[in-house]
Amino acid sequence: MCRVLLADPSVTSTQAAEIQDSLDRWTALAKEGRVRRDKVWVSAEEVEKGNREAESLVEHAVELMRLGNAKLVMESLEKASRVGVTSVRGDFLAAMLLLLQRVPDFAGAADHFAEVLQRQPGNAAALNNLAVCEVMARRPDLAVRHFRKALNCTANGQAVVDNVGFTVAAANIPRTTGPKMSAKALDEFNGLYRTMAQELGMKARAEAGGLTFLGLRGEACAASRLTPSEAISLAGDAASEAAREGSWLGVVVAPGRVVTVADAVLSGGRLTVTTSGERTIPLEVQEAALVDGSGLAIIECTGLKAEPFSLASAPEARGAAVRALGGRRKPLLVIEEVAASGKVAATAVSSDAVVPLVIHDAAIPDEVGGGPICDEGGRLVGISVPLPVMEGYERARAGVAAAVLETLGLPFAESAAAGKPLSAEDLEKRINEGTVIVSIRRDPEPSPPPAGERAADPATEPSPP
Repeated sequence: MCRVLLADPSVTSTQAAEIQDSLDRWTALAKEGRVRRDKVWVSAEEVEKGNREAESLVEHAVELMRLGNAKLVMESLEKASRVGVTSVRGDFLAAMLLLLQRVPDFAGAADHFAEVLQRQPGNAAALNNLAVCEVMARRPDLAVRHFRKALNCTANGQAVVDNVGFTVAAANIPRTTGPKMSAKALDEFNGLYRTMAQELGMKARAEAGGLTFLGLRGEACAASRLTPSEAISLAGDAASEAAREGSWLGVVVAPGRVVTVADAVLSGGRLTVTTSGERTIPLEVQEAALVDGSGLAIIECTGLKAEPFSLASAPEARGAAVRALGGRRKPLLVIEEVAASGKVAATAVSSDAVVPLVIHDAAIPDEVGGGPICDEGGRLVGISVPLPVMEGYERARAGVAAAVLETLGLPFAESAAAGKPLSAEDLEKRINEGTVIVSIRRDPEPSPPPAGERAADPATEPSPP
């Protein structure tokens, strides 16, 4: 964003000097691989060390559970939350255990799930479980928002559908204590369930019979069956906490080679590629690697039949026309693709290690990165990346300049007919042919047992909302 501001001719020399100082500071931190934790920037080594200690503390907490010292268990998990920079297992297990108390602490559990989401914003399990806590804490206005987001972050949303359906049904149960769900909140839940049933063809299962929690591996557990051993299982292990589901756009830059945003390969799990237009059977990815310092990743997918983009040899000049493709997240990891035309607002290319950017004003949603930015001739100018919104630059969108890919040594397509504009129809066709969907999905987990079948361990069953 600093480079967007530096490219603005209205910025004064004094402002430019301050912005450049900030850019130099952020660049130095990025080169050192530092991660922000609260208000402190920590190195990659500190991140790894903190996460290892957090994992050790979680394992010790599990042993303390076996010994029966609940106070030390929570102290160990609280410490794991503090020292783990990106680790989420401590907070996840702490939340589940607060739900097992004689009087479940829904507010405390919600705080821990919210901390998980601070570190992993798209964690579908934490979103679902936070919403369940909010339903039980009589906060349906927050719950419906988190259920909706959870549905957008998972390929298998049946547990979320069950929870929304149960909440709608339970709202009609007479209560003697506690506030009832407001008409406005019930209307929102009803609208969300209608979308699930009519647009997605998904309905709540009668056998679910209650609210359902999700684990870090995506497995489901009926709230009425929650036990200490189930809580440990739901919190997963060190490998499962890093594996998340998600979908992103990608561009084909060479036969069997796709460039997408780095998040796609950092999330773990099974990576697949699907052509954007035809929605063919997903193809398994053979290899994936980060493109150093760019926020991008390149993946190999043999058998991918898609026409590669030609690369623009240099960033487009200010004012040049571009056509860009962005996306909005929809339920079950579906991406709604949105194309728009605009002009290059600025180019920011640096001779140091900073990645070159193309700034444009095409009105595409930037919720999903990885889409193409093309010139009028259909050549790839850049790959879209999310850009923080700043006052005065609400319309700005950014892409990593395609020129950064020339260092990879791939057999790129010829830059044929460079500068010759395509018709609107041909340009749209070209963009669709070279764009794919990159997804990380888990295999479906077994359905949770009916709520009436209880486990041998004592469990706490929350009352309906």
